[in-house]
Amino acid sequence: MSSRLIALALVGLAIALVPVALQPIAIHASALNAEFYMYGMSTCPHCRALHELLVKTFGSSSVYFCGINHCEYCRRRLLELYKIIGMEPVVPLTVVVCNGCVKAIVIGEVDDVGFWRSIVSSNHSSYRVPVYAGTSLFEYLVFNDSRDLREFTISVAPQLFSAPSNMSVKFSGYVIRVSHGGSKVSGTAIGSVAAILPTMVLLALSDSVNPCALYLYVVLLLAAALSAYAGGSRIKVRNVLIVGLSFVVAIYVGYVSIGFGLLKALSYVPMYSKIAAAIAIGFGGWTIATGVARKSRVAGKGFVLSWVPRAASSAAASFALGLLVTFTLLPCSAGPYVLFVSLVLKELGSAYFAPLVLLYNLVFVSPMLAILGAVTSVSKLESVQRFIISNGDKLSVASGLILVALGIYVFLL
Repeated sequence: MSSRLIALALVGLAIALVPVALQPIAIHASALNAEFYMYGMSTCPHCRALHELLVKTFGSSSVYFCGINHCEYCRRRLLELYKIIGMEPVVPLTVVVCNGCVKAIVIGEVDDVGFWRSIVSSNHSSYRVPVYAGTSLFEYLVFNDSRDLREFTISVAPQLFSAPSNMSVKFSGYVIRVSHGGSKVSGTAIGSVAAILPTMVLLALSDSVNPCALYLYVVLLLAAALSAYAGGSRIKVRNVLIVGLSFVVAIYVGYVSIGFGLLKALSYVPMYSKIAAAIAIGFGGWTIATGVARKSRVAGKGFVLSWVPRAASSAAASFALGLLVTFTLLPCSAGPYVLFVSLVLKELGSAYFAPLVLLYNLVFVSPMLAILGAVTSVSKLESVQRFIISNGDKLSVASGLILVALGIYVFLL
């Protein structure tokens, strides 16, 4: 009986000592005041999985998520950090901060809890910060002194120190590469300008072949050509070019301005990319339906056409008509443009928006410029007008199909 009691007592003592045996790790991590500043995207599955792991292991108060697809400052700092590291940008990237200084930088999703605990409990050199690609050591960032390390820490994780979020990364030191690549990284590459260009061009082309603007533009050129008639089949090309270019420049300026307005508006909308994709799919379906039914989508078409006689003989009036058409065309081409803006914002942020919106609208007005370049006679313009009228429904259906396909693609990203 006594031996059984002794055995039970020993078992009870062993069970009681289990939490004590496990306690040093938790106490050690807490004593080091470990925090995890994580750069990622809300749409990235690797980012979500790692965020959940860190919160579960170390507590929500120890993890800060810096969303690069919603905050331009986060995106800019991350790209600056990758320039220092010397790798292609990937999310997630996690900065481990202990006692107010960076202790390590980890690139990609690592689901090994022991790996994160070992970083927190490690005792490596204070001025030598390891950078891991996955669980493999990639390089060291070496700092001159504690002040440089502290400035770097605040600049890469400003919210942890109540510092301004628009800070640039401050790095004073040098890099020691210990691996030449080949390390496995589970993460999501940040979209590049080159990757987004094909989709952008397709959206701009589906917008540009829309017959709404082309029809009004050819009507204007015809009116300008007839008012500058020189006899026979010839026209005063110079007069037509001035009127036509004024109209195109106004369309271009107006649409670029609208693009920046959409960028600002979408940045305040949660799940903006999904909403924009849904709008594009619905708009594409409407475009197909109106094409089949041969119905116009231009708001106030009669009022716009009434401006054509005045605009045909005046560059200033033609420019004013172009600005007017910019806003009356929104129901005609809103879908591709909204999808384009949301795609750029999601994949690249606002840093590259200016050159891309300029390029998008250059593609958008390219058919108008091509028509203007072919102006030599009234008969040619009449041929273009007949082509647009007879094929407008087919152009609408084609642009609608492209938009639906791209909307589904963006929705599934």
